[in-house]
Amino acid sequence: MRTKLLVFIFFVFSQVILAKSDVQFLSPVPNSKYVKVSSSIILRLNSLPDKSYLKKDLIQVTGSKSGLHECNVTLGTDGTTIIFSPVTNFQFDEKVEVKINSIKTKSDYSEVINYYFETEKENILPASVNVFENEFSGNDNFKFKTSAPFINKKSIDLPSDFPVVNVNKSVNPGPGYVFISNFSLAPMNTGYYLMILDNSGSPVFYKKLDTAAYDFKKQPNGNLTYFSGKALKFYEMNTYYQIIDSFACGNGYSTDLHDLRVYPNGHSLLMSYDPQRVNMAELTPRGDPNAIVIGLVIQELDENKNVIFQWRSWDHFNILDATHENFTLPVIDCVHGNSIEMCKDGNILISSRHLDEVTKINRNTGSIIWRLGGIRNQFRFENETVTFSHQHAVRELPNGNITLFDNGNYPSTIVPIHEQVPLSRAVEYKINETTKIATLVWQYSQGIFGFAMGYAERLPNGNTIIGWGMGSPSVTEVDPNGEKVFEMTLPDGQVSYRALKDSWDPLPNNGVPATYKVYQNYPNPFNPNTTIRYDLPDQSDVKITVFNMLGQNVQEVVKTNQTPGIYEYVFNGSGLTSGVYFYRIKTNTFTDTKRMVLVK
Repeated sequence: MRTKLLVFIFFVFSQVILAKSDVQFLSPVPNSKYVKVSSSIILRLNSLPDKSYLKKDLIQVTGSKSGLHECNVTLGTDGTTIIFSPVTNFQFDEKVEVKINSIKTKSDYSEVINYYFETEKENILPASVNVFENEFSGNDNFKFKTSAPFINKKSIDLPSDFPVVNVNKSVNPGPGYVFISNFSLAPMNTGYYLMILDNSGSPVFYKKLDTAAYDFKKQPNGNLTYFSGKALKFYEMNTYYQIIDSFACGNGYSTDLHDLRVYPNGHSLLMSYDPQRVNMAELTPRGDPNAIVIGLVIQELDENKNVIFQWRSWDHFNILDATHENFTLPVIDCVHGNSIEMCKDGNILISSRHLDEVTKINRNTGSIIWRLGGIRNQFRFENETVTFSHQHAVRELPNGNITLFDNGNYPSTIVPIHEQVPLSRAVEYKINETTKIATLVWQYSQGIFGFAMGYAERLPNGNTIIGWGMGSPSVTEVDPNGEKVFEMTLPDGQVSYRALKDSWDPLPNNGVPATYKVYQNYPNPFNPNTTIRYDLPDQSDVKITVFNMLGQNVQEVVKTNQTPGIYEYVFNGSGLTSGVYFYRIKTNTFTDTKRMVLVK
């Protein structure tokens, strides 16, 4: 009897342990719809998992049409996020059942997870640049004029098709350089350029491209990035202007051009526009039963480009929350995200133009923390006479306040649209997350209306840089008192999606690296070629060796003496099988090893 009692107590105790939820984040969300057929399943635990549990039989994934799926299991570099990647895609319009067995963790056992989600009905590929141009459509009354140039800083040494940049004012502006790229909605008589300009408008760096580029900026990790309108992904350049990496969304999602954030730990935040077929007749009178509705997807990638966090508007926003969209149209862009920001508390801020909303998202769980502006606004505004609308570029300040560029397309919900006087401005709000009060503490407007695009950011010296988007001038810098200290314009008709100012060393050490550095190979994964780059601050013997997971040398690719400089080697893996490899660079005084993946 005692033995039976002990067994019963042990059984009950075991069930209690297994019932304790150690799950922090799960994607796709249970019962979610419109899930990409190439999606992975992401599970994040509250504590470190026992790696011996991370086997293929840990998960059972079964599609109602596609059947049982084998999954590869990867542990994210954060140590707690597990990625289950199906070997084959799901099928369209099917129900997928997921069972994840209990996992032993450092503190406990996770619960057994049983749930389902539904896949997208079809694959609708968004053209990122075309979606971007949705910002300009339907704005026939929103016109802009550029002012005539009166300070011409064009140098005779510049290319003949280099755009004439005009500095209209430069009176004691803050230190740093303006980062800007040009494009036009009409044919241009200049080239497409990435430009870093000093306070006189003279370029310290430029790069001509064969297509328009967007969101050119310096990243938190110190490198430069821009979105290529041709490649439809972001490229990263190091401080010597070499392309060292690229960034694109995972799980089958396209990459949107509006924002990318790359952090010193190698993690990145990106967004995707996700068009799905929706029966709008079920949601609104005269709705199109075959409408395409464009949602928003936010992803965090780790340094190995694993998607370790994914947030979808389908799971959290109502389509009808879009404030000024016509819900009877065949195509509805209901969210139109345009900026991502990692907060000091580790959570995420996003700006959704067509919701007139700034949203704070819990980066651990994916739940919404608060919503500011728009139909679902949770805050009381103080010291405000209008509310921001169709805004861009939300950024958090060190003191917790937020800045944004208020395009101001719809400044009032009371005055009829045809009577409103739209006006753009840069604003700063003090956010009290406890009392849900947003207090306007600073704003600047000089009578300019930029109906689309735009940027505003506080500089380290307290000044604010403002990119007016479709307005003119292109860039303004003002001091804390609202006094204009700098102003710049692009050629007539040309605009920049984002213009900003940042510190930069245009010619570091005259091209000689200050320290030894080995970059992650690019691209990675690769097939069959990839580029290995490294910096040498001193003359040294250099040896580069490639070896496999067993530590066996596969190839010695470089063995020579090299002078100080920046070097690259193109490695060809055509003779190797798919898998994980490592390359080690060894000099007289320095050694470093990086991981690379060959996929054939």
